[in-house]
Amino acid sequence: AREGDAGGDGYASAILGDFHRTGVGTPVDYDLARAAYQRGEARDDAPSVHQLGEMAYLGLGEPQDYVRALRYFEAALALDPGYANSLYAIAYMKMHGEGLARDIPGATEMLEAAIEQGLFTAMVQGVELFGSPAYQGAQTDPVRAQAHCLYVESLGWPSGDGDEIVDHRATCARLAVELSPEDQARAAAMAAELIGGE
Repeated sequence: AREGDAGGDGYASAILGDFHRTGVGTPVDYDLARAAYQRGEARDDAPSVHQLGEMAYLGLGEPQDYVRALRYFEAALALDPGYANSLYAIAYMKMHGEGLARDIPGATEMLEAAIEQGLFTAMVQGVELFGSPAYQGAQTDPVRAQAHCLYVESLGWPSGDGDEIVDHRATCARLAVELSPEDQARAAAMAAELIGGE
């Protein structure tokens, strides 16, 4: 990663930034991570720009700033309109009204695009978007939400026990009881298609 970064490879800059940000093979250093991502940004590398957004969103070595994070995510999509991580990040922010007004139709469109690419975190978020009463709307589809539950369970839930994952699991538990046997069978078939696509 260091050699590629030194040679002007933007993606290598992103990887080097990831190592510094997460402490893989080197101590965690947010300043070095940000500097590597900024070099990637100067090289028009969408993952680097996205990670600058992640740092702003999470407040890693800097004040948390949803508006700035959103600008980075949008800039990453300007470089790569199909970049799944940024599609998902903006969809999540639209779902929760972080840095912009809550926009469920807009969130649905972007999350669908990330799901189409098989992004695991987008599949997890689909549990809530399609199955939680908190997001009632045209996109509501409990059978599809249950299919996402089965898909995510087959691959293992994301690590951690944050409130959101607890809510997702509670949604899955509720759907497992509420859906009819016929709908459960439809959800299982949909999940099998998702799993088969891996």
